[in-house]
Amino acid sequence: MKRFFATEVQSTSFTLSEEELHHCLHVLRVKDNEHIEIVDGNGNLWIAEVQITGKKTAHFQLISHQIENTPNETNCSLAVALTKNSDRIEWLLEKVVELGINDFYPIITHRTERKQIRMDRLERIVVSAMKQSQRLWLPKIHEPISFDSFLKIKNEERKFIAHCTEQDKQSLSSLYTKGEKAIVLIGPEGDFTEEEIILALENNFEAVMLGEARLRVETAALAACAWINLS
Repeated sequence: MKRFFATEVQSTSFTLSEEELHHCLHVLRVKDNEHIEIVDGNGNLWIAEVQITGKKTAHFQLISHQIENTPNETNCSLAVALTKNSDRIEWLLEKVVELGINDFYPIITHRTERKQIRMDRLERIVVSAMKQSQRLWLPKIHEPISFDSFLKIKNEERKFIAHCTEQDKQSLSSLYTKGEKAIVLIGPEGDFTEEEIILALENNFEAVMLGEARLRVETAALAACAWINLS
């Protein structure tokens, strides 16, 4: 059954964004009276009937509430330094949403070359990946934030920083306990500076390694997410 995302779902009906409506009528070519799935990104799943009213318009009638606010079982959040090529971050975001992620923070570090990224593109990627992977929770994508400002954010998650220096660190697999909520901080091309690593450790981050190989930014983030969610 074809699946769509709606943010304003009422007791019996809902509306789709212009982009979702176009995808419904002109890309997937949903037919009149066809049944579809609707998700709101907050753990809900409905079945609805499509009533086409014009070439670019349709009415949607909710039939049943299949899943009501199911618990979000995803344990991983990521803070990742922006890469020079934005395509790499976009690719990474698609994959970690499929694996399951709670929050995604684009980080600007001392060695980060890119300072901005198109949030509208990231949000579309997240919605598409959520639907494709049949997840019911929409991750929170935060605006780019400086490294120092990110460290000041208060949260209950266990905090890890992955880096490539020779400082003492343990493998993520040896420190992480299955079922814990955790956030992993991944550095830029060229890694974190020594000062940034020290500052993170002073803010209760634990230093970890993700294997013996030196990984690219998106590979390291994907590996960390996979380990936490699939361990």
